[in-house]
Amino acid sequence: MNSITELPSHIDVLREGTTESIRRSLSSRKADNLDKKIWPSENLLIDKLLSRFDEIECFCLQLNEKFNFMERYSILDCLLGILAITKPSDLQKSREDKKSLQELNRKIAKQAFDLAELIEKRSELNNCTQMSSNTYYSISDVINDAAQDNYLFQSNPKKQFNQLFYQYDLKYWPNITQVIDAIGIDADCADIEASDSITEAGTKSTRSSVVDTIRAFFTALKNYENRHHNISVKVMNMSNQCFTSIFNIGLALGPDEIISDDQFKTAKHRIKKEMNIR
Repeated sequence: MNSITELPSHIDVLREGTTESIRRSLSSRKADNLDKKIWPSENLLIDKLLSRFDEIECFCLQLNEKFNFMERYSILDCLLGILAITKPSDLQKSREDKKSLQELNRKIAKQAFDLAELIEKRSELNNCTQMSSNTYYSISDVINDAAQDNYLFQSNPKKQFNQLFYQYDLKYWPNITQVIDAIGIDADCADIEASDSITEAGTKSTRSSVVDTIRAFFTALKNYENRHHNISVKVMNMSNQCFTSIFNIGLALGPDEIISDDQFKTAKHRIKKEMNIR
């Protein structure tokens, strides 16, 4: 029995170390995706690269010269993934989502503080005047009513919760005002964070640009370091020209958006400093 695991064709073909093998690798990868009915956005990206393949010859040459076949696969895999999911429009949407969360938290904090103040005033009237309203008195009332339609709560925790709650005087528990205040403080102090390092890298700049995608690519490449030592540094040392063609084609940049070799060089220099790559 052969102990060596057979590699998928789009990886194995890269052993040849030729420009044509990279073309065949991309085509084979697309065929695999279509067969499995996955990654339609990646398939569109591969189509773009294949239709202008002669423009990425510099990239292919350096990929074959500087890296072994598994490193070639990892770099291609990283590039395809990043170019497919971190287009400037995608990252702009993430920026807008961040602003929306910030605004929602601001509104939640304000309304929570206002509501807590109103409930506190109502409690004072209920307790200190000859009038009272038949409204919630303790946080247990709120929890029990809120969980009326929660079968799981009703079937088990409800009895235990109420037994525990009423073992202690109300002073041992937060009141309704304090709970709502806590919600307000939580929203007011919230830090908005990206759910992954790639989105974080791609939205680091205050303004959206192609640099976002470049930064996301080199950030994603760090995830391959456990398989390929120092691959980020090696890729950083590839020529700027070979990458500008890949990014311009992959991101389908218009005439006014195309990134030049000098612009890529400047972006790469900035990212190297950010990532402390020498």
